[in-house]
Amino acid sequence: MIKFEQHLIKEGLLKEVRLGDGKISMIEAKPLFGEGCKLLDKDVYFLVKSEPLVFKLFNRIIYPFLVYLPWPFRIINNIALRFTDN
Repeated sequence: MIKFEQHLIKEGLLKEVRLGDGKISMIEAKPLFGEGCKLLDKDVYFLVKSEPLVFKLFNRIIYPFLVYLPWPFRIINNIALRFTDN
């Protein structure tokens, strides 16, 4: 059982019914989406089995520059947008 399923069962959002040797899981779409967004707001890697090295490096090296010094990236983005079809 994946971490997301375990969380949904613990919160009482996911219902399971045994059918023969298997089971059927039921949940409404709106609570599923809402809970998924809430979990991803807390931890963007919640649905990932393990945080890849590339993301670790990005988050620890490049992300602070994007947060505290975003203007060079906005300038580069604006220049790049001029050359696209948008």
